[in-house]
Amino acid sequence: MSPARPNQEPGLAQRSPDPLEGLAVVKLLLGRNDVNPDRQDYNERAPISWAPENGHQEVVELLLGRKDVNPDRRGNDGLTPISWAARNGHEAVVELLRGRECNPSSLDVWGTQRSRPLHGEGTMVSQS
Repeated sequence: MSPARPNQEPGLAQRSPDPLEGLAVVKLLLGRNDVNPDRQDYNERAPISWAPENGHQEVVELLLGRKDVNPDRRGNDGLTPISWAARNGHEAVVELLRGRECNPSSLDVWGTQRSRPLHGEGTMVSQS
């Protein structure tokens, strides 16, 4: 370990990850025929759910440009991509999803409304 970075583990990169590099990887994967961009993980969430939750607008745009991605897919918690974006305050991502006519009123598996309107009808942010 370097004395300048006492908490840095050996072998880790010495710089912050570049978001453009991550976008390049997403583009590379989406260009492959053996990659399903709508595949769900153990939480029944697909990339179109994770990208809005984390505010990755460019990734959302790429995924929305595909016909094989369901922008209203719910995870096992019952939340849709638009509700994840709204919960985390990613207004630009919410607007992107609204433009794709995604369902703005999302209920979780217990029937609880997890988000509330932001500025206009159908736009949402977190209630927390």
